[in-house]
Amino acid sequence: MPNRKQHRVGKGMKDSSTELGKFLQARRLTLQLNQVDVCKQLGLHQGVYSLLELGKRKKIEKEQLQKLSEILKCSLLELEEKLPKRK
Repeated sequence: MPNRKQHRVGKGMKDSSTELGKFLQARRLTLQLNQVDVCKQLGLHQGVYSLLELGKRKKIEKEQLQKLSEILKCSLLELEEKLPKRK
């Protein structure tokens, strides 16, 4: 069996500044996924996803949000409700 590099779940995490970021992080950890796992399925760079979880990136395309709901096993509406409100 090949020696595959393992990524630890929840290593070195920081608190999010948004409701969406907190939810994404909590769901990911509940499902025992790391950011790399989510990003591979989502087709998004890990650094960009990390910014979403931290609340430093607030925009996400509708198609990515739909895919994220599938990966994190939650409803699209649940994610949409947590998006930062536009001012």
